[in-house]
Amino acid sequence: MLYNSNIAMESDAKELSTFSIQRLAYFLIVVSILVCFLVIAQEILVPLTFAFFLSLMLKPLCDFFERHTGSEILAIILSLLSVLLPVALLVYFFSVSVLDVFNNLGSIGEKLQSAMDRVVDWFYDLSVRKPLMDGGDPDTLIKGLFDAPVEFLKSGLSSGTAMLATAAISLVYTFFFLLYRKGLKIFLLVQFEGRSRMDVKATIGKIQEISQRYLYGLGMVILIMGSLNSLGLYLIGIQYSLLWGFLAACLTVIPYIGTTLGGLLPFLYAIATTTTFWQPAAVACYYIAIQQIEGNFITPKVIGNSININPMIAILALIVGGYMWGMYGLILSLPVAATLRVICMEIDWLKPVALLMSNELGQRKDKFKWYNHHRFRLSSLFKIDTSRFRWRK
Repeated sequence: MLYNSNIAMESDAKELSTFSIQRLAYFLIVVSILVCFLVIAQEILVPLTFAFFLSLMLKPLCDFFERHTGSEILAIILSLLSVLLPVALLVYFFSVSVLDVFNNLGSIGEKLQSAMDRVVDWFYDLSVRKPLMDGGDPDTLIKGLFDAPVEFLKSGLSSGTAMLATAAISLVYTFFFLLYRKGLKIFLLVQFEGRSRMDVKATIGKIQEISQRYLYGLGMVILIMGSLNSLGLYLIGIQYSLLWGFLAACLTVIPYIGTTLGGLLPFLYAIATTTTFWQPAAVACYYIAIQQIEGNFITPKVIGNSININPMIAILALIVGGYMWGMYGLILSLPVAATLRVICMEIDWLKPVALLMSNELGQRKDKFKWYNHHRFRLSSLFKIDTSRFRWRK
């Protein structure tokens, strides 16, 4: 009887000791410290993160120039110039067009006010004065509708200097990452032994491949969207169609949000500069249609397959990235999420999480059956060896 009692006590002790509250507490503390560090050290980590991904994207090009020039520093400079020159031409094009728009800002403002008055009159004609007055003055409500994006643009322009400084620092870090890339890689590899070292090397290669495909895919999306936007605005009869079209296309680097903002700007411009209702309405309808095409066909096919992140995780990454790092977090959210997914695939207890993040979640739900083992469960992180707690017979 006593023996059976000891067996039962051994079983109970083993079950109670399987899950470690201490490990869970340590894990939560580490995660909290990490999140605080990411938020507090934003000014340091943002340019480093940009430089990390940019150096991964430029590595093949840098290797190509180094083979043909024989100079490592010259190869890095040529690689950076291959990125900076197209960006400089794009900035020059935008600057000339924006200056032209600002030169006519006074007349545009008067037309915008006139358009606002027409919109208010239209609301009155629809007999909605009473509901509007319950919530405030119609003029104030309509003016607030148009002031919101204008204030957003003003805040964006005011932070332009900080963005340029971040870009400059990122380029400096990129230069050094490329210059010391071999030493940094060896340093990382020597931290592991045996097969783990080969796994880490393969993981680095996968992250580099995803970064490169994301850059190329993003460039293709910008070209496609810029062409479609500009063509549509030109056919509608909107001035500066190339400016608004490619500005909206460049804003697609901010997934989901950028396309909406890119359509709002030409819509407001159409209201301010046209005398008909159909043109602003056509701009709005066209951008809604383009956004649906971009979100459901172009981006998933061109970029989605390369980073293998499902829309739910993409939106969650945007929210978290925007909360922690603002605009920079929105831009970096997708490549960071894709990198985390690759890392999760190399850790047993995180492999189901990697599948949860991937595009295969909807089509290959049965793949979770492959991970029906205790070593693939998140709870394994918080379990301890209970053999030392066993009762003696």
